[in-house]
Amino acid sequence: MGTREDEELAGRVLESIKQDKGLSAYEINVRALDGAVHLSGVVDVLVEKMRAGDIASRVTGVDSVENGLTVCTDGQITDDDVAFEVAEELRLDNNVDISRVHGESSKGVVHLHGHVDSLAHERAAITAAARARGVKEIVSHLAVEGGDRADDPGLTSRVQAAIAAEKRLHPYAISARAERGVVRLEGEVQSEDQIEIAAELVSGVKGVQRIENRLTAPNRKTSAPEEAAQEIIDAREHNE
Repeated sequence: MGTREDEELAGRVLESIKQDKGLSAYEINVRALDGAVHLSGVVDVLVEKMRAGDIASRVTGVDSVENGLTVCTDGQITDDDVAFEVAEELRLDNNVDISRVHGESSKGVVHLHGHVDSLAHERAAITAAARARGVKEIVSHLAVEGGDRADDPGLTSRVQAAIAAEKRLHPYAISARAERGVVRLEGEVQSEDQIEIAAELVSGVKGVQRIENRLTAPNRKTSAPEEAAQEIIDAREHNE
């Protein structure tokens, strides 16, 4: 049985999820134990499951999220139907170049293939595909151009320039170093929001294939953009 602190944390997480208009109609259950949060319930599409997990992870006091939400899949939807809907969602997203990205479905597991310019574009493709009905899981095989296949001597400079141009990160000293597509961020900022801003910013730089975010802030948690980038890389490496 959870403590009062656990119950209060679960209540704050549920309230945050219910504030999202796209999730407010769902019966989502939240349990918390010593900072670990578990979500359960049923949603219509994968992107809603992803969004609920992301919202929960950003609530103060949450250390980890076990996303047990189930995506309700219509039994009449075939893999051809799923692939068609994925193609439509990719086409409708302005951040996805459909001439370079395509998806294939096998029993509701969608595999994305092709090439993108950055982690941000890869994440856009994943999010777009997750909006399609019948998608249970997404595995990215997308290759980030200028990634770790060869060292890019200009990548460090591009990352540093992007950080320097972001007013929300001044006057903090952030060190950025890139090697073979992997960018390491180090330094100290004022808040977790700034850690996330830095990670999100770097994910949009062409050629960045992974982010090692070692930025520190008071009561710092692992940032959502860093986790997302790492999950994408882990999935790609597992399937190569």
